[in-house]
Amino acid sequence: MCGVSDLDFSDNGIETGDVAFIVTVTGDGETWRYTNCDTELMDAQSNAYLAVPMKIGTLSSDGDMGGGEVDVTLPRTVSVASRFLPQTDRTIYNLQIRRALHVGGVITDTRIAFTGVIKMAAASGDEGESLVLKCSTDRYKLERNASRRRYQHSCPHVLYGSQCRALRELSALPARIEPILSAGRFHVVITFEPDDPDNPTVRGMDLFSDWETLKGLTFSFKGAEYQATRIERRLLLNFGVQVRADTASSLIAALISSSSNERFCTVHPNCDHTLNACQKMHRNAANFGGMPFIPFKNPVGTSFVG
Repeated sequence: MCGVSDLDFSDNGIETGDVAFIVTVTGDGETWRYTNCDTELMDAQSNAYLAVPMKIGTLSSDGDMGGGEVDVTLPRTVSVASRFLPQTDRTIYNLQIRRALHVGGVITDTRIAFTGVIKMAAASGDEGESLVLKCSTDRYKLERNASRRRYQHSCPHVLYGSQCRALRELSALPARIEPILSAGRFHVVITFEPDDPDNPTVRGMDLFSDWETLKGLTFSFKGAEYQATRIERRLLLNFGVQVRADTASSLIAALISSSSNERFCTVHPNCDHTLNACQKMHRNAANFGGMPFIPFKNPVGTSFVG
């Protein structure tokens, strides 16, 4: 039987032995299959797993029914990336990770390592060349009424999707934007306006400490939209932003040709699937985690749920 404890990778995310990870993503009637093996694999049902550089983070767990989380990193060029970037579509996607034993390109045995949903996706890398899928276990489905907040971090809804119902226009934040003309990793500085001069928060959130919603943000400037690939905290409401390399020069040129009074952009934050972000950043607490449609009584009983 193949093991699931060996999570070591070569630097390029490829495994060359007779054991590898296989990942299956499903949603809306579509299925994508990938492996970090150095060759394409085939299962007993003749399903092919495309060989790609792939890294799987350490599975984290809170030791309770809140379940675990894991990050899966794939090349931005894989076909499933189009369902998440530049904008996430309105579907909940399930993800399953298995450890597979293979001989001659054929999978002979597997053991499940993780099953859950994709909570969030973001571009990563200096040029946005990677896709990071942030996944959470399926256990959030068992119970999540208002008195059990330890499960609220696992809201499964896709941001701006049909179940989420948040409005992109309502979530948008105005911000000042300035170019960084010196050579370096970051291209622009974005500065948010505080709620009031004596309170350096935005919609009641301390973005310097609680900045997960800014990771993977997009922003528009002069009719063009840009994807942030890296964010750096600077001073309070001031953030350095790196955009994709193929859009950086046009953004800098647009900023240089603009007067100081024109250097304002519209930021579309991401979501970390917490009640705090849903309520404050997206103003959508009524739909958090499917409420109010989840029944108050736990449908699977309460003997093991606090």
